[in-house]
Amino acid sequence: IDFHSGQCPASIHPDREESVPESVSCLGIVPHTIRSFLSRYSTVLPTGEAFSQCVACSPIVRKAFQDDGFSFLLKVFNDLNYLENLTGLRAMQLAADLHEIIELSDDEEI
Repeated sequence: IDFHSGQCPASIHPDREESVPESVSCLGIVPHTIRSFLSRYSTVLPTGEAFSQCVACSPIVRKAFQDDGFSFLLKVFNDLNYLENLTGLRAMQLAADLHEIIELSDDEEI
């Protein structure tokens, strides 16, 4: 899988011409997002900009899996916050929450 393209990998179907073979794994296609439309009984597998804190494909997650293998998976399975902490996503969420708290503060003096 080519993660250096700046896009999150997603293909439509491994048997169709427009699919990207590099985004197909041994499990088949593994999209980051699936959008469903009940009114049309259809799904769309969009491709979006790569996110540096992605818990699925960010460089730090891929490196941790390469380096630690099964022990990495055990950490992920046993700690609900492991991937968020590893990628910095949790710190980003806390910073956003702190910004909202300051923004909603009654104190005008900072």
